[in-house]
Amino acid sequence: VITCLAPPGSGIVTNAIVTVDSLSSYFQIAYMQPNITSLSYGGIPTSGGSSITIFGNNFNRDPSVIMVTIQSGGAEWRPTPCLNIQIVSAHNIITCTLPQGYGIKYIQLYVSNQSSLTLPSFSYDRPIISSISSSPTMGGIITIQGQNLYGPPTILRLRLDFPFPSPLSSSNSNNGTSSTRSLHNIYIT
Repeated sequence: VITCLAPPGSGIVTNAIVTVDSLSSYFQIAYMQPNITSLSYGGIPTSGGSSITIFGNNFNRDPSVIMVTIQSGGAEWRPTPCLNIQIVSAHNIITCTLPQGYGIKYIQLYVSNQSSLTLPSFSYDRPIISSISSSPTMGGIITIQGQNLYGPPTILRLRLDFPFPSPLSSSNSNNGTSSTRSLHNIYIT
C-alpha cells in the first residue's frame, strides 16, 4: 500500500505514474466532483446583470477551469453561461453574473469538465406593471409598461379577468358574475 498527498487539482488526471526501481505503472486519479450546497442572491431582474453566489465544495481555485451555466428545465434545456466567474474562497465559494432570462432556472457547475452533483434552482423576478394604457370599448391596442417583462412571445400570457359578464364571452357557465378573456397578437418592444 502506498499513501501519498495529492496536490490540489480537479478533473481526471490520466498521466499518474508509480515507479518502483525502473518498473512503472500508469493510472488515473479522479478528483471529486464539484458539489453545490446553496445559492445566495438578491433580486434578479429579467434584464440580467445580477450577481449570484454559489456555495459548496470541490470548486478548485483557478477560474479558468470553472464554467457555470444557467439552464431551463424540460424541453428548453439550453445552457447559457453565467459570466465573470470570481473566486471568493478557493474551492468553496464563487460568484458570477447572470444573463438575461425569465422564470425558474437551474445552476450547473463544471470544474475541469466534471459536472456538479446537484442542480439547485433560482427564479428571476416576477413582472412588475407600472402602467397600462386604456383601450376603446370596441377593443384595440393596450400598452403595458413595467419591469421584468423580458421573455419570448411564446411564453408570455396576458389575460383580462372581467368582474362582470363580458359581451366578449360566449359561455354563460360563469353564472353572470365574471368572465375571462385571453389577449392575442402580443408584441414585445
